[in-house]
Amino acid sequence: MQASADDLALPTGAFIPPRDGNIVCSNKGSDTGTCYLITNGEKAAFTSEDIFSQLGFNFSNALYGDVSFLPAAPDISSATQAHLPGTLVNNNGTIELVGATGTIGIPDMSTLSSWGYVLSNVVPADTADQQLTQSGVLPMHVAGELSWASDVSSTPSVPTQPNPTIPSIPAIPVPPVTVTPPVVLSSPNPITLSGSSQKATQPFVLQQGLSIFTMSYTGSSNFIVILLDSNGNSVSYLSNAIGNYSGSQAINISTAGSYLLNVQATGSWNIVITQPRVNSAASVSNLSGTGNQATQFFNLSAGLHTFTLTNSGSGNFIVSLLENVIGDFNGSTAVHIDTAGPYLLNIVSSDAQSSGTWTVSIQ
Repeated sequence: MQASADDLALPTGAFIPPRDGNIVCSNKGSDTGTCYLITNGEKAAFTSEDIFSQLGFNFSNALYGDVSFLPAAPDISSATQAHLPGTLVNNNGTIELVGATGTIGIPDMSTLSSWGYVLSNVVPADTADQQLTQSGVLPMHVAGELSWASDVSSTPSVPTQPNPTIPSIPAIPVPPVTVTPPVVLSSPNPITLSGSSQKATQPFVLQQGLSIFTMSYTGSSNFIVILLDSNGNSVSYLSNAIGNYSGSQAINISTAGSYLLNVQATGSWNIVITQPRVNSAASVSNLSGTGNQATQFFNLSAGLHTFTLTNSGSGNFIVSLLENVIGDFNGSTAVHIDTAGPYLLNIVSSDAQSSGTWTVSIQ
């Protein structure tokens, strides 16, 4: 339906978050690959795949998208904690919804479905969940409501009688909940391209995410490499050197699809494209190298880290932490890491004819 002038004149409100209980995995930004539980309109990050799995969640139920607009809740860092509000749990055959102060009873399947929940969302109740007491009953969804949290009745409706008691919530039969191992994305096979002159390569497919281009060239003239998308638009300048060259560059591919390289050269060249999908890495405090390089992966904990850099070259010195550009400098800078995990630095330390020698210290 086309928006009317009255529609367009309405004030812009806040973003509507995904429904509580949804699993959303980020596919954009420095937290790409991190999966969150939506709870109370906020995102709570799982600190490991083991915890995600042990709490009963399944990647097959996950949504994927940009979650940068959501405020962050405390991380989910324990497999023994009670499930957060918005999670459906199977408590010995009875489906219950975890609320802010206890569990919410589900009167029947139509009420559950009216809020968009399905049985595949149910995870096994753990010991902490089983200690929670029932604090209300889920009402039927009414058009226009975004959340059940403010509409939960404190007790089920019961006839007036002396010393009234709250009847138990009937059990909703559910199939046994099977916890499957988390899906770990595998790295695509490397792509190797080579030539001995100016060339537009054959198209190749890149997945969304990190791609590393490792390049070598033997010759005395220009070696220029440009990544183009399927429409011929420039995505990234990967090399602009004169003479023999050896280096690598890492970039984030925002859209999966067909790409090609436009290579300007008069000598022989070789380019290997890898698309690593890394789940863990060792902690590293010092890195060093020469020229343009995508460094090894290293682990960073959440919080503030200081990067101290030196560079002896005469050309540009640009350091990027994944998509977060640190900038042109020869000194130190502090960077706040929101999500712990593996990172790498993409370093440019050269001009057209020479390469610089650099060091990085991470604290």
